[in-house]
Amino acid sequence: KEQIVLGFAAATGNDNEILKIAESKRSMKGCELLMANPIDQNGQGFEEDFNGGFLLDSDGKSQNIPKNPKIFIAHQLLDAIIEHKSDNFAKI
Repeated sequence: KEQIVLGFAAATGNDNEILKIAESKRSMKGCELLMANPIDQNGQGFEEDFNGGFLLDSDGKSQNIPKNPKIFIAHQLLDAIIEHKSDNFAKI
């Protein structure tokens, strides 16, 4: 597969609730990766310079993405796409 789809989901609740919502949305949207953004955290999210949350993949793994400047998170997500693409290439 040449294309990797990274979805985004705004969610509220505790970590377990956010992860459950995020996996449901990842599966429903058919994304290989999904960044779940807790929008009820102070100092991050919409109209803020910082964000954080969880990155989920199609293998059922999740990774905590600590609060950082959005440009830093963007680079983390690009790295995750490259890694995911490399992993899939290795499975062929």
